[in-house]
Amino acid sequence: MSFTSMNHFPVNNINLISWNIRGSGKKSSNKELSLLGRNVNPDIIFLSETQMNKDLAARKLKNMGFPCTFNISSVGRSGGLVLAWKKEIHMNILSSSLRGIHVTTTDIIHSKNCHIHIIYGEPNSTLRQAFWEQQCQLPQAPLDEPVFFIGDFNAILSTEDKNDGLELNDSDFYNLRNFYSVFNLHDPGFSGPRFT
Repeated sequence: MSFTSMNHFPVNNINLISWNIRGSGKKSSNKELSLLGRNVNPDIIFLSETQMNKDLAARKLKNMGFPCTFNISSVGRSGGLVLAWKKEIHMNILSSSLRGIHVTTTDIIHSKNCHIHIIYGEPNSTLRQAFWEQQCQLPQAPLDEPVFFIGDFNAILSTEDKNDGLELNDSDFYNLRNFYSVFNLHDPGFSGPRFT
């Protein structure tokens, strides 16, 4: 899931993959990631729920041609984030936590910063409201700098974004809708199957 703010600022084309891989030690995940890397040719890859220590996750992505990495180790067999990018991308890590990474990259053509908030939303439903309230306190970027929120939010805007599974109530939608409103976000849509 990804959202962008509505300031219509043109940025260089950057291919970015964000995937909740649910354990990057699995052979099937590694194969899919390699295929995705070849087909999409991303400049930046973000993986959540790697379920492995940071050195092992980084080594896998370096072997795929991403020499620059930033990692947050899993806690036991839970969580784990890795952000990897090609050397041509100039990335500046501003902050990080178990739930995400905030970076800036420079749009060379326009000499402007571009903010990317990479989010791994709170998976524990009892802690989600506090998580989203904290996200709403993130500092606003200058109006002339584009902002992107990308990742696995563990939340949806409406029932149309869901296929089967547990029933959701209004509070499940409210927190993301409120966050959406605070940052004046716009869903850029997607290509390919609606549900994967």
